[in-house]
Amino acid sequence: MNGVMDRAWWERVLNVAFIGFALGLAWGLKDFYSHARFEDLGCSAETVQTLARQRFRWAYGTLQCLWKHRDMVFNWNYRALGWFSLPSIWFFQIILIAITPIIDLFLLASLPFGAWNAVLPFVITFLAMDVLLATLACILEREPMLRAWRILPMRLIYRPMLSYCIWKAILRAVKGAWVSWGKLERTASVPVRA
Repeated sequence: MNGVMDRAWWERVLNVAFIGFALGLAWGLKDFYSHARFEDLGCSAETVQTLARQRFRWAYGTLQCLWKHRDMVFNWNYRALGWFSLPSIWFFQIILIAITPIIDLFLLASLPFGAWNAVLPFVITFLAMDVLLATLACILEREPMLRAWRILPMRLIYRPMLSYCIWKAILRAVKGAWVSWGKLERTASVPVRA
């Protein structure tokens, strides 16, 4: 059959229509989200203890998902998910955060032996890159530039707490211990700027 009744012709028409629809939807969502403002609905942790409980819950949930889908990692059948996404989550969200305290301990142990001369330029470069990237994020989000400096205390407070939460999640998972949901109370008392 030729013309309108040809199946290949209809498949091409439908493919072009679907691609056009998908591109239009993608551009529409991009336009929508570029103008949208997201509000905090009161689910922010108010203390370091509740923040640690929240991060532990997230870390444990991430570990559960990774373990459930472990057969997908480096599996050709899952393409980018198996070769990029899941290995990236394993490395950047679990392994790297778990070994950070060990690296910090080695760094601190080397300082009394005069290694600070060799280490100090790397530490300064690393922290400067942190501030630079935080500044770029503030520019992109149209936030005040002074907020970029918050990255420095985060290195000293938040990162060790996150490493603790990751280790706690790993040990609980290895032990096979039952973990409760640990849901936070939503008080909506954290101020939101307009």
